[in-house]
Amino acid sequence: MMKPLELAVGAVVAIAVAATIADTAAGQTPPADRGVTIRLAQADTAAPAPKKLGSPVRYALASIEKTCGNVTYKLSTGNGKGTCATGVAVAECTDGAGNTARLYCERGCTLTTGSGACQEK
Repeated sequence: MMKPLELAVGAVVAIAVAATIADTAAGQTPPADRGVTIRLAQADTAAPAPKKLGSPVRYALASIEKTCGNVTYKLSTGNGKGTCATGVAVAECTDGAGNTARLYCERGCTLTTGSGACQEK
């Protein structure tokens, strides 16, 4: 549900657009003080052909490297299965079966369970 202010702003914009369309349809240039710019669509003859969409490629990595400052860490699930992910200051590998390694750049390796491993390179 729209709030009263949103409705009022929408109405003002709709009126300005309608007036601009009416001026343009009548062959007149809309006044510049309305703050509305009209750009006519042009056919782009050099547009590339659309690409066919396929299934996304997914990768399952059981180890990953993460560099924090001047130290590089290697994390793994330890069993060749699972997935790893990294963010700005965090990295983690897990196989969902209790083999996990986690790293926070500000603290280093913070968690290893099962056959998970986290070590400085």
